[in-house]
Amino acid sequence: ELQLPTPFYESLIVLEGRAKVCKFAGTKGFLVGAASSFTAADFLRYVVSVYEGLDKEGLVSLLEMEYGIECPLALLSAVAHNAGLYYDDIGEGYYTTKE
Repeated sequence: ELQLPTPFYESLIVLEGRAKVCKFAGTKGFLVGAASSFTAADFLRYVVSVYEGLDKEGLVSLLEMEYGIECPLALLSAVAHNAGLYYDDIGEGYYTTKE
């Protein structure tokens, strides 16, 4: 470890073409081996596909505890909308589809 700043290491990963990077609520995420782009919406869609049915507060808590992402509810709602996620008002949970 050369103890260089984190952005230096991040740029090496991206420059080598091994990873796509996205920024979500101030936190950078990396996806290794992706041929296409990688956005915050893609990341959130993946998380919801694994944890279907989480309510808004549960999803905010999961993002913070598991991924270190502190995401305000307003931003979460906007990214979820851009990701094409479905929020069930009755069941109060996020899903990848209405079904």
